[in-house]
Amino acid sequence: MVGIIEELGKLAIVAYFIYREQDVKYRVNGLLIGSAVGAGFAAVESAGYAFRILLELGYDAMIDNIFLRGVLAPGGHVVWAAIAGYGIMLVKGDGPFSMQFLSSSQFWKVFWMPIAMHAVWDMPIEIGQEIALVQFILVVLSWIIIFVLINNCLGEISQILRQQTTEPEPEPVIQE
Repeated sequence: MVGIIEELGKLAIVAYFIYREQDVKYRVNGLLIGSAVGAGFAAVESAGYAFRILLELGYDAMIDNIFLRGVLAPGGHVVWAAIAGYGIMLVKGDGPFSMQFLSSSQFWKVFWMPIAMHAVWDMPIEIGQEIALVQFILVVLSWIIIFVLINNCLGEISQILRQQTTEPEPEPVIQE
């Protein structure tokens, strides 16, 4: 349930920022806005964990937790929210923002991934637990997905650039 709740919460914030910036029209914008939201979420969550661990287990345990969360951060909330932002922009395109993206199968084909990865991240899987093996595997998987999405974004930008360069220039007006 944590994966669903947290991912939907971040999705709402990402959607708000995409809505607020009406000129956002490229998938890469969704990736960037999503990653910023995810980084903010991860920072706040990590600070809360650090404080709780300091009170319960002491300074050394807090430092260990901060270090581990720092190492894992680029493959957690940051990329999961980026994937959500990409999903919104995949549906929105260069049109106006609408909450209709929630009823789009295109969006859900993308958004199920961060929900599933977050759910697995939080599962009590004991294999490799002492070295956070499951989490490291998910970091790698998250970045494979992100690289595919970045490649799609570059394809979108390349297509836009091709369209701009293939449009004929207007004939110059010659005055006599």
